[in-house]
Amino acid sequence: MIFNDAAWSIIQAQRGLSAVWVFPHRGRPIGTMNNNGWQRARREAGLNQVRVHDLRHTFACRLRAAACPWRIVPRYSDTPIARLQATTPVLTSGG
Repeated sequence: MIFNDAAWSIIQAQRGLSAVWVFPHRGRPIGTMNNNGWQRARREAGLNQVRVHDLRHTFACRLRAAACPWRIVPRYSDTPIARLQATTPVLTSGG
């Protein structure tokens, strides 16, 4: 995966906190993103209209824009291929 410098530094700071998870919460995986922490961060950033789905969809679009094969996109975006193809006209051309 390709990360910008800010994202990579955040990931690097997580090293050693868990033997399994990149972003653990009290030693366990995060079960849901749409929680109080997400709501607070969204509010403080002034992004009240942004949904978790929007982030996932944007990520999937960027994977496709970087020529990531369709069969790989769901592994990283947790979005079924059929849903991406049906909701993202840009991705269906040439893909």
